[in-house]
Amino acid sequence: MAMKRLGLILGAALFLCASVGWLPFPVSGHAAAEPPVPADAPVYVELAPLVLPVIDGDRIQQLLQFTITVEAADEKAAGRIRDVQPRLTDAYIQDLYGALERRRLLDGKILDVARLRDELTRISTGVLGENAFRAILIQRVSQRMM
Repeated sequence: MAMKRLGLILGAALFLCASVGWLPFPVSGHAAAEPPVPADAPVYVELAPLVLPVIDGDRIQQLLQFTITVEAADEKAAGRIRDVQPRLTDAYIQDLYGALERRRLLDGKILDVARLRDELTRISTGVLGENAFRAILIQRVSQRMM
């Protein structure tokens, strides 16, 4: 009787694991295949997070931190972006540092993300060239007042 109960418990546990996909092996005997990626699917290149100070006079007023992701048309374009990533990051830092000093990217004390995206797009076009990427995506924005 105890063996039968143990068998039922194990069977129920296996059924539960199989129904939510927790088994390390395919249940139906066919390997689970990922759907094919369309040829025109974009490739995303995430750059290292940028941390920029907003300086007021001789002190840091706040720190801005954000991550930039560049949307490329294909893997070849993404490879080119990865190849020039240090130059691209340097251009971002130089230009954005000046824009923040002149308060061009701030609306009061708040970062204007639309203006930031436009500025990053302009800088990226200057470094990568026209039609070298599809879009600039800004992620994980954080502002810390000092």
